[in-house]
Amino acid sequence: MFIRPFGSTSDKATSEMHINNLQQIAIENNWFLHRSVLTIISDNGPDWKTDCMANIYNFGRFLEENKLDALIWVSYASGNSRYNPIERMFSHLTNLIANVIIDLDPTFSNINHQLDSALVELNKYWHNKKYDKFKIDCRPVFSVNGNSFYGHQE
Repeated sequence: MFIRPFGSTSDKATSEMHINNLQQIAIENNWFLHRSVLTIISDNGPDWKTDCMANIYNFGRFLEENKLDALIWVSYASGNSRYNPIERMFSHLTNLIANVIIDLDPTFSNINHQLDSALVELNKYWHNKKYDKFKIDCRPVFSVNGNSFYGHQE
């Protein structure tokens, strides 16, 4: 499970921002220590289009830098999201979690602590539950060093 805010209403997300986010998450969680293949299912929005040269370049760079054997990148065409298993799963999971209350501690000094706390609670709720006979395995990814990551490398 992953929650990480970035951007704003005035900033546009780019494939480079997505790659930087993926790279940071992969490093923090040692994704590629025992894995050599990554599958990404995206919504085919302008920042995820599979026929955009900038996206192809950025994902190719990600593939090479992480020494992956394969990077599988699937996008669903507009209007065909009903075939996207992620969107189908989230709609069902959203209905299931509608009555879950996350108690945010008002003494937390910033939103990162609140998001991390919410992530722990969501993790407790979802871990080992089943969706369509498949066990849900949750692993939280916490805020980066207590700071929000906004998709820009420093």
